[in-house]
Amino acid sequence: MLYEQGEDGASLAFLERWMSDYPREGMMHCHLSWHVAMAALAIGDYERAWSVYQAQVHPGASWGPPINTLTDSAAFLWRAELAGAPRRADHWRELGRYADERFAAPGLAFVDTHLALTRAATGGDVAGLVAVLRQRDAEGKSPAGGVVEHLAEGFAAFERVDDEAAITALTAALPQTVRIGGSRAQRDLAVNTLLAVYLRTGRHADARALIAQREDRQPAVPVAGWAALATPA
Repeated sequence: MLYEQGEDGASLAFLERWMSDYPREGMMHCHLSWHVAMAALAIGDYERAWSVYQAQVHPGASWGPPINTLTDSAAFLWRAELAGAPRRADHWRELGRYADERFAAPGLAFVDTHLALTRAATGGDVAGLVAVLRQRDAEGKSPAGGVVEHLAEGFAAFERVDDEAAITALTAALPQTVRIGGSRAQRDLAVNTLLAVYLRTGRHADARALIAQREDRQPAVPVAGWAALATPA
């Protein structure tokens, strides 16, 4: 609830209190740690966010299930960059190896979305993944429909700075992102990436219109450049 209300400082304080005696071996420790890192990013405490990622989220540190380790790690690394952090290629390479070992074949929309993200960031085969996903969709094996393909294409286009293609793909995906599963905090990955494209291309009216649709979290969008645009002159 605190996330949806844009109360990231309160969310961080609550989670840190609650997790103070939550066992590291607990199944949700990795994912809750990801929420801590996301809240820290949102309030600009990048040192805290990276500390949590390195200690509790990335492969080798996470005690969570592989699905959480992959999706939380990919989402953190990508969103840290959206917030203005420099790329840490070593972390992406580590995650790419982990993804190849644990999720060689697509099949779960939420995982596939983050697999596409990892491949985009590491120069992996996003096109091949999209082709497999489209074939599964054509065979009626994809409950999420084509939304993952659009997201994958959008992330790949963002990475290669093909802004028009990124806008087209991400705009097509947004109305259907609920179909990939996950929480609002996780699905906002797509919104924040599209916002970053708008800011990168100087489309400020489009950026404002996009965030105006998020009535509850308008003040708290951890994307570099948004705070200056959102603050009245």
